[in-house]
Order: sequence, then structure tokens, then C-alpha cells
Amino acid sequence: MRHPVRPAVTERASRQLVDGLRYVAHRPQILWLTVLIGTFGIFIASIPVTNAAFARMVFHSGAAGYGMLSSVVAIGSVLGALFAASRGRPRLRTSVLSAAALAGLFLLASVVPGLVGYAIVAGAIGFATMTLVTAANSTVQTAAEDHVRGRVIGLYMLVFLGGGAIGGPIIGAVAEYFGPRAGMLVAGVAAGLVTLVVAVQLGRAVGFRFRLRRVRRPAAAVVVAAATRQPQPTGIVSDSGEPGQG
Repeated sequence: MRHPVRPAVTERASRQLVDGLRYVAHRPQILWLTVLIGTFGIFIASIPVTNAAFARMVFHSGAAGYGMLSSVVAIGSVLGALFAASRGRPRLRTSVLSAAALAGLFLLASVVPGLVGYAIVAGAIGFATMTLVTAANSTVQTAAEDHVRGRVIGLYMLVFLGGGAIGGPIIGAVAEYFGPRAGMLVAGVAAGLVTLVVAVQLGRAVGFRFRLRRVRRPAAAVVVAAATRQPQPTGIVSDSGEPGQG
């Protein structure tokens, strides 16, 4: 925004789209986040319709129940936005963890009994949705170079919004013929599988991984090992401050 105005781009729109596709295809971080957000776009966009189906067909709460569910999702979304804004630089881990949590919440929503229980899960869905969308958007924007950022974001939004247009009729048909819980179950299973695939592909392409803290053995275990004259495992520090010989 602060840079001087540049000459207008005269390339044809089709050429720009092809260049954007080629750019995204060679950058796994952007490619797989776009796949992830496109998949969740299929189910995120249908949440209002799904909540209406739950209120009418499952809990028989009518307009009042639907209004409560909509309010709860909105509150969760606001809290998710505040949480996302409090985070620092966007990370792949945040996007993948948010996607995994959202898929799990879809599965939980398909089986949770009672309107109150479902409302709590719906609020958590709003929170996780906003966290995922914000993290993915920020990561894609910062990963794209300046000269193609507009095309990359255009493609990203096309996939995200297009996913909602595709998923609405699908989830609506499942909910109509098999019930709203079946629609939520399909959403959770499909989203969970895609999240797993994306996590694996990111791990292979850019070294993405979850860091687990190493659990240290209690000091009593070290004393027992010394008393029995067993070699200390590698990585355990002796009383002298030197690593054990293991």
C-alpha cells in the first residue's frame, strides 16, 4: 500500500491465472494449505444450514433454537478472531492443528446429545473455524512473493468460496435423506482424512512436523541404575554435569 503506484498490468486474465496456478503448484506450503482450506470451505459454508436442520429435525426447537445456535457460533467466531489476532507470525502448525480440531468437532457434533451440548460444540466450531481461516490466510499471504500475491490470493479465495458452492448441495442432500447427524459425520470424516494427507505432504515437502517434548526419567530411576551398575541411557546428565555413557 505504501509503495509508489506501478503501471497497470496489461497481461490477459487467462495468462495471469495460468501463472498463478504454476506458481502455487511449485510451492507445497501454499498448495497444500489451499487444498486444506478448499476442503473445509465445503463444510464451513454449510454450517448455518446444518444448524437449521439440527434445530428443526433433531432438537425440534424451531426458530428459537436456531437463533441460539447462530448466536453461539458467532460468539465462538469472535473469540477465535481475538485469539488469532493475539498470535504472532502465522505458522503451518496452527493451520493444521486448527483443521484437526475442527474435524474432531464435526465428529463430536454428529453424536452429542441434547441442544445444550450441541450448542457448546457449535461455539467451539465457530472458534476453530475462525482460527483456521485466519491462520491459513495469513500463511498463504506471507508465503507468496509480492509480484504474484494478488493472483495467489485470488486462486485461494476461488477455491475457498467455490468449495462452499459445491459442498452446500452435497451436505444438504445428505442431511435431507440421512439426517443432519449423518451430514456432520461425513464432514468430520472427510475433513479429518484431508487434514491427515495435508500434514503428511507438508512433512515431506517442507519438513513440517509436530514437536513433542522429551520426557525425562525421574531422578530415582538414575539412582537405581547407578546402584545396579547399569549404563545410563544416552541423554541423561550425571551428577557431575557430564552426559552419561550409554
